[in-house]
Amino acid sequence: MPAYHSQFNDATECRVLGNMALLPIKTKIRGPAPPALADQKDIVDESLDLFRANCLFRNFEIKGNADRVLIYLILFISDCLARLAKSPPPSQKEAVKILSTRAIDHFALPGEPTFPLNALYATPANKGDTGSFTSSIYVTTSTRTGLKIGRQGVSGWETEQVVDVLSEKKIYE
Repeated sequence: MPAYHSQFNDATECRVLGNMALLPIKTKIRGPAPPALADQKDIVDESLDLFRANCLFRNFEIKGNADRVLIYLILFISDCLARLAKSPPPSQKEAVKILSTRAIDHFALPGEPTFPLNALYATPANKGDTGSFTSSIYVTTSTRTGLKIGRQGVSGWETEQVVDVLSEKKIYE
């Protein structure tokens, strides 16, 4: 069974930072990424939806620059879940608080020596745009991850059932 790829790989009108696509995101945080429409899915929604399926694959063929953003966000979501798993199971409010704090901490950027996947990413020419793009995407992703933890806690996200708290819709079973 192949891994799931980003639906944004075909987007040709977006800028590129290094070899990561600068995709529209739904956020109120200013940055170089263009705003996405509120009723459309963005790369953060897609990475949260595909996290569980894609994190189990050992190999992932990169088919476009949006796949690199997807991989980067899956790596960040894994880090967020690891933060939540260290403490006793947090409530939804506590999870959002922990992840909001995580979003402002430093997370390695492509091209930095501590970034684990440097072989897959080109070093961006403009570190300022890359930093502000990743900062806005961190805050957006960490907030949405905290909201999607739901009633089941971190273990429910990883193994059982995830409930989108905002819509009460089952995401995975």
